[in-house]
Amino acid sequence: MNKFLVELAKFTRDLLVIPESQMSIGRRNFDRNDFKSLKIVIDQISPAIPLTRGQDFDGDAENMEYYALYQAPCTVDFYGDTAFATAQKFVLTLQSQLGYELQRDGQITVFQSSNLIDVALLTGEQYSQRYQVEINVQLTLTHDIATLRIDEAQTELYFNL
Repeated sequence: MNKFLVELAKFTRDLLVIPESQMSIGRRNFDRNDFKSLKIVIDQISPAIPLTRGQDFDGDAENMEYYALYQAPCTVDFYGDTAFATAQKFVLTLQSQLGYELQRDGQITVFQSSNLIDVALLTGEQYSQRYQVEINVQLTLTHDIATLRIDEAQTELYFNL
């Protein structure tokens, strides 16, 4: 599963304090039978682009960590009677202390929303009850490889005279 979407879903769940049963990740079909209850869908608009790459060696643990920082545009869609209120709470709570702590602990960066879209205006529906928030997300992907270090080089020089 896409790590961007999983981490953004965890962040959204903890920020809004809602159960996972009200959330869906990615482009998966779901039946919208109940137009009243809240449903949140997390998705990615386009592929993630790498911003930087690097590596760090931990001499004590003899471990090489390779990392890459990626950025991806994502959407958070809110459905139901409380869709606008929940979307507004999400946008405004991003800048709260809780938002900063969740970003720090989850090692994810969620930028401020670029816009809050009433999807009914785009699709021409009269009773859509769907709002979409577009955000950019940065995530560092890492991979560790055990790497032995050389503490002291053993060299012998031979001279042929």
